[in-house]
Amino acid sequence: MDTTQQPLFPPELPESLRAIMEAPYPRFSAGEMRRRRDMLARLMAAADVDHLLLYGVNRAGNALAYFTHWPTTAEAACVISPGERDKLFVQYHNHVPLARRIAAEAEVEWGDDFGIGAALAELERRGAKQDRVGLIGPMGYRLHAQLSARYGRIADLGAAYMQKRLVKSAEEIDWYRIGALLSDRGLEALRAAIRPGATERDLGAAIEAAYLSYGGTNAIHFIGATSMAGPACCVPAHFPSTRPVQARDLLFTEIRGAFWD
Repeated sequence: MDTTQQPLFPPELPESLRAIMEAPYPRFSAGEMRRRRDMLARLMAAADVDHLLLYGVNRAGNALAYFTHWPTTAEAACVISPGERDKLFVQYHNHVPLARRIAAEAEVEWGDDFGIGAALAELERRGAKQDRVGLIGPMGYRLHAQLSARYGRIADLGAAYMQKRLVKSAEEIDWYRIGALLSDRGLEALRAAIRPGATERDLGAAIEAAYLSYGGTNAIHFIGATSMAGPACCVPAHFPSTRPVQARDLLFTEIRGAFWD
């Protein structure tokens, strides 16, 4: 068995970016996080709110990762108030230890199995008032009804937050460079794996294997393979099939690897 240790970064990665990939859990600098929190404070002031609830579920809701480093797993809610430490609630009790390691600047607790009851109780403990609470995240109508029943008009800061995220900092661009490099490696692996008999599943496995050991994750790898004598698809399939690649096929793809946020 080959016991040679895999490098923590691709050899073509610039030296200036290697420390990011070498970290046990990659993090943005304290200065970058202050920049984000200053931006958030301005958004809260413009919306005339005293407290903000960040919400995410099933890996949807990127504001949680943006402001706490925690990439939402099942369900999570974070209460943010000026002058107080963030309080992050995660849904599954067994997710709490890892959330405490990654979202180290926040106080992390179990938020029970479902819903935002713990976050609502924290808002009450902090003295939140009617019409003075904001929200960022894909909250469903049942939970939003609970929030608004307790705190009246809920200010939606989501659109303003997304507008601010369109302008990237130098650090964010560095992370994009890493994600782009990993995406390129996936595309190169796909090209090397194409052969008659390989299925779309085989090709997808080759793509992911090209970046998993470097901390990359799959965003998408949609693959379309079809005979040009009788074309059967016009866009890459979102879900891979067992159809084997054949000689004289056309193969086309959409690929995006990801590196954390």
